[in-house]
Amino acid sequence: MRDPLIQPPPSIFLRIVPVEAAPFSWIIPPHLFLGLSRHTWDGVNTITALMGVLALVIGGVFGAYEYLDRKEMARAAETLRMIDLWEEAGARQAYQAISRELETRLSDVSADQLSDPARSATQRHAAR
Repeated sequence: MRDPLIQPPPSIFLRIVPVEAAPFSWIIPPHLFLGLSRHTWDGVNTITALMGVLALVIGGVFGAYEYLDRKEMARAAETLRMIDLWEEAGARQAYQAISRELETRLSDVSADQLSDPARSATQRHAAR
């Protein structure tokens, strides 16, 4: 009887195909897969897993960077669109016309009326 703590269990290859029937057993020993031992494959598996996690982290950081960059580009495009609207679509002229009209109306009102709290719109609204 074999002691399981001392001797490792036979590989899957040995369970499926007996050693006597294994093809090319004289070239590649049956305890190897593609010429590499189980411990080597465990190391390759660990390195591959670490590379996958590293790629995932790098991809996440790059994705966040791209998201923020595109958000900034969209903000810049919106700002340029607003500047074009201000300069070319007549928004500046409309703003200046409103400013002139407001100056005209405020110049008709005396300073006493502007500083009188009884005549202010907020006081009339609060009295309701």
